[in-house]
Amino acid sequence: MTMHWITTNDSHRTRQWDRIFGTNILPVLSPRARFVTGEDGHNRPIYDLALGRLDDGQRHRLAADIARRTLRPYADVLREIQTRGAYPIVAANCRIVVVEEETAVSSDAAVSFGRWLRSLPIPPPIHIRPQFAQSF
Repeated sequence: MTMHWITTNDSHRTRQWDRIFGTNILPVLSPRARFVTGEDGHNRPIYDLALGRLDDGQRHRLAADIARRTLRPYADVLREIQTRGAYPIVAANCRIVVVEEETAVSSDAAVSFGRWLRSLPIPPPIHIRPQFAQSF
């Protein structure tokens, strides 16, 4: 299964995403942006942020940020985020990053690999004779 992510080259947005999500790479539902009509009547491309792939802390910080910007109660925004599957993100200055699930390393796999690596016998030290060490 392919997982799709977006990143941005906008420094302001990078700081904002880092503050809210702790990263500048966000999961999206589709690699294709869709168009929505904004309040000004113009069509804008957006990506759908995959809310189900965010952790609880990220969802809570996103809810706090939306509540602050829209002057809505935090509890209402959080409830909406927990029930919706996606949240729109303007696609301007964003690009897609594709990660194949088969190549993504989970934290469990990394821990298992670390245990396996530590279980290998330690090879004996290699002693270099002084006459060879000086030639390098």
